[in-house]
Formats: sequence, structure tokens, C-alpha cells
Amino acid sequence: MIWPAWLVHKWTGRYGVLTFLATLAIVVAGGNVRLRLWFTARTCPGELASQLASINRLVRIADVAFSLIMIATGLVIAGDHTGWGALFVSFGLGAALAFLVIEPATARAAFKLKTKN
Repeated sequence: MIWPAWLVHKWTGRYGVLTFLATLAIVVAGGNVRLRLWFTARTCPGELASQLASINRLVRIADVAFSLIMIATGLVIAGDHTGWGALFVSFGLGAALAFLVIEPATARAAFKLKTKN
């Protein structure tokens, strides 16, 4: 969603560039945290549970921030650009569904971990 965020940043008003940069920062931070988990799973699987526990909060913060910025961007532009607004809102809601329901269930099933929602 970085490229679409850049494409619509002029439609989001006075803070369009800041909204884009915030989206970029959130995606980079969330991606790097998840890559750390992937690396741990591949190289030191015995440490995965402790790594997940130590960075779970960062993952959640990135997920919530991504969902909120996508939904907010979609709502801001929906009046003049309905299709783009729907795209952003749907990505925000989809991301929220993924981190609230799908990801915890997948982690429990795949790693037999107890995760907090």
C-alpha cells in the first residue's frame, strides 16, 4: 500500500506528505519486526516463542497504526475519490481482521504458542 499511499497523498490535504511518510514508516517497521521473527524461526526455532513474546507489542502497534492510517486515508478521500477510498478502507479493515483474528490463530496452530490478542 506504499505506492497507492503516494498516489493519493495530494488528495489527503495539507498533511498528505506526512500521511505518506507515516504509512511508509509503519510498513517498514512492521515488516522488519516480522522479518526478525521469520529469521528466528529459520535459524533458531527454539527461541521463537521468547522472541515473539518480546516483540509482540511492537507487532501489534504497527498493525493497529497501519489499520488506522489506511482507514483514515480512505475516509478522507472517499468523497471525491470513492474507489480509492474504498481500497484504503478495505485494506485497513482487512489488516485489522488479520491481526485480531487470523494471525493469533495461525500462530497458535503453527507454533503451538499462547498469544495475547
